[in-house]
Order: sequence, then structure tokens, then C-alpha cells
Amino acid sequence: MNIPKTKGFTLIELLVVIAIIGLLASIVLVALNSARGKARDAKRRTELKQLQIALEMYYDDM
Repeated sequence: MNIPKTKGFTLIELLVVIAIIGLLASIVLVALNSARGKARDAKRRTELKQLQIALEMYYDDM
């Protein structure tokens, strides 16, 4: 009797692939949140600098 060879993935193989994809996704999300925080900080610094310049110009005029 010959056992037919089936083509496909075993449950273990699928679980390993899903775990790897989940790990990569979590790494990407952490990096993305870090980048968002840095962008927010840079925007705040820029806005404070603009406010400082505006106040200096106001004091010069008055």
C-alpha cells in the first residue's frame, strides 16, 4: 500500500509562520510609535522657537 503524499502545511508550520509575522509586526509598531514621539517632540520645539521669535519681534516693536 502506498500512502498518498499530500501537499500543504502542517499545523506547526502555520503556527510558526504566524508567530514570526506577529513578532515582526510588534517590532514595526514599536519603531513606529518611537518615530511618532520624536516627530511630536520636534514639532513642539519648532512651535516654541516660533513663539520665541514672535515675542522677540513684538518686544522690539513695542
